[in-house]
Amino acid sequence: MKSWRSRVAAAVAVGVAAVTIPLTAGSASAAATDPDGFRLVGGWVKYQSCMNDGQDGLGSYWGEYQCRYVPDAEGGWWALWVR
Repeated sequence: MKSWRSRVAAAVAVGVAAVTIPLTAGSASAAATDPDGFRLVGGWVKYQSCMNDGQDGLGSYWGEYQCRYVPDAEGGWWALWVR
């Protein structure tokens, strides 16, 4: 017969694994990436707003950025992609 201490330790280990696996798997697929390694980090209606935020993060958060136009039914928006 197993002691309560070993049962509690096993339950805690299973609980931690059940929480850790979905968190690590979800974070890897959460950010959209393109084949060149750029990550999608935001979007703006105005091109200049996208360029300003891209420039603000340059050097501190990313090495390069692109503002790409995304057409949609409401008239489109500018997506900020960084790497």
